Amino acid sequence: MGTGLPAPYAVATHGKTILVARREALDWAQSALERAGTLYAYAAGREGARVLQGRGPAYCIDGPTGACVVRHYRRGGEVARWLGDRYLHAGEPRPLRELRASEEVRRRGIDTPVVLALAIYPAGAFYRADIATAFVPGAHDMAAALFGPRSLEGADRLAAWAAAGSLLRALGERGVAHADLNLKNVLLDTSERPFRVMLLDLDRCRVAPRLTALARLGMLRRFRRSAAKWAKMAGRTITDEERRAFERAYRGGTLG
Repeated sequence: MGTGLPAPYAVATHGKTILVARREALDWAQSALERAGTLYAYAAGREGARVLQGRGPAYCIDGPTGACVVRHYRRGGEVARWLGDRYLHAGEPRPLRELRASEEVRRRGIDTPVVLALAIYPAGAFYRADIATAFVPGAHDMAAALFGPRSLEGADRLAAWAAAGSLLRALGERGVAHADLNLKNVLLDTSERPFRVMLLDLDRCRVAPRLTALARLGMLRRFRRSAAKWAKMAGRTITDEERRAFERAYRGGTLG
C-alpha cells in the first residue's frame, strides 16, 4: 500500500484500517480513529462541525493545519442500490487514486485542495473509505457561485465564467482528463483576485502528456451540459456576454 506514495505521505494501520496521511496530519488522523473508529464519524461528532452538502453530507472541522473537510466515499447511480457505500477490492482503492491524481494534477499546475488524510476500512471483498482535504475559506462550487441564492453578478460573474474557461483550457494543455467535469466539481475562491479556481473529485482523473482533441471536446461538452442544467434549475439564462467571457478564456487564456 505504501509503495510509490507521494513523498509527503506516510502509511499506518489502526486495527484493520489502512491510514494514509501527510506527515503533519498523521497524529491527528490516528487520534481521530482511536476516538471514533472512522475519520467520518470523528468529524460528524465534533462540536461546531459545519455540514457541507454534496452526494452526502461532509463535515468541515478543525484539522491538523487549519480547517479541513471530511467526506465519506459514496456511490452514485444505480450501483448504489446494490452496494451502498461499499467498493470492491479491484485494483488500487479509489481514495488512493484520488490522492495520486491530486498530487500529479498539482504538479502540472492545476490547483486542487490538498489531501490531508484518507482511511480505508476493509470489509471482506469490499472496503469503505473516508478522505480529509484542506478547506478553502471563501470558496464555493461553480453551481453555487453562478446559480445559487447568493450568485455572483456583474463583473464578478463574468470573471467566474472566464476562470472556468481558463481551467478547461489548462486541463487540455497539461494533459488532465476529468471524467465528470461539472459545475459541482469546480471550486471558486472569490476572496482572491484574480479568482482562484480549483478542481475537485479527482479519483477518476487520467493524465497524459497532452489530451487529444476528442478528450478536450468531451470535457467541454460535459461542462456546458452541466451549466445548462443548473441555469434551467435556477430559472436563469446564460447570457451572450457570459458565453463570450468563457469562450475567450477557453480559446486564449491560461492559468499562468
